[in-house]
Amino acid sequence: MAQTQTTRTQAPVSPVVTPQADNEVFVAVEKLPEFPGGNSKFTEFIKSKLNRGKAAHTGRIIVTFVVEKDGSLSGIKSIGSISDKGAEKEALRVVGLSPKWVPGQQNGNLVKVQYTVAVPFE
Repeated sequence: MAQTQTTRTQAPVSPVVTPQADNEVFVAVEKLPEFPGGNSKFTEFIKSKLNRGKAAHTGRIIVTFVVEKDGSLSGIKSIGSISDKGAEKEALRVVGLSPKWVPGQQNGNLVKVQYTVAVPFE
């Protein structure tokens, strides 16, 4: 008797959003959150609101936040060692002025997503 061999392959599996994971903050998702109009509009928004006089130096401040399921931002904070506290405060203020974003998605569900941006002081 001849035996036949079968090989099974499994498709990649994405994490399923469950009620238990409802408050989970994702760092990687199928569809990233987006500022209304895209990245270029976010850059325009930052430049239009930023008071560069608050910064003692040129450079950039790295800011991280959570884009909530409703598009609002929460947990806004700077990352790393910041010697220019005026620039740090200004970067946090301006990101906090942001209108609601288009939320991120995982498996067709709106989810909270951690997002990081650089705010330039030139």
